[in-house]
Amino acid sequence: MAEVLPDDKRAEIGRLHDENTDGDGNDRVAMVGDGINDAPALTQADIGLAIGAGTDIAIESADVVLMGDRLGGVMDAYEIGQTSYEKTKQNLVAAFSFNGVGVAAAVTGLVHPVLAMIAMVLSVSVVLANSFAGQLLSGEGIETDFAVETGELGGETDVEDGESTVATMDSAGTGG
Repeated sequence: MAEVLPDDKRAEIGRLHDENTDGDGNDRVAMVGDGINDAPALTQADIGLAIGAGTDIAIESADVVLMGDRLGGVMDAYEIGQTSYEKTKQNLVAAFSFNGVGVAAAVTGLVHPVLAMIAMVLSVSVVLANSFAGQLLSGEGIETDFAVETGELGGETDVEDGESTVATMDSAGTGG
């Protein structure tokens, strides 16, 4: 959608959204841009991603700001989001399991209140350990399999020239 007027980009995002929505609520349209002319489309998209080297208005209009000008950051952000969501679900299950059992046992008198407090501390410790397990145990951050660099997306997108990219994605992370 390079060389397109801002309102036309916004209209195209709307068309893609209508075209790719099958009613299950899982389809999303993402817009990646870096310029003033991308701001309306960034706000129209379900997920707006601004290239950090872009204009201030694009950065303010976006949901996610990618540092630098590497397009591979789009997929890195997606992977980080998926990993964070999975960790959040795991942590909620752990916390509710510990607290549900611990509070019920303490209220009914099956467990001494001091032991219930220790269980609460253990609950927080398990949640923190789960959150940081990947970085603490391996000493590494989140790894992604994507290495798209500027100008390598079909040979048509070069962020440095002010062009923008639109992608549709379903909840499984497959392009649409």
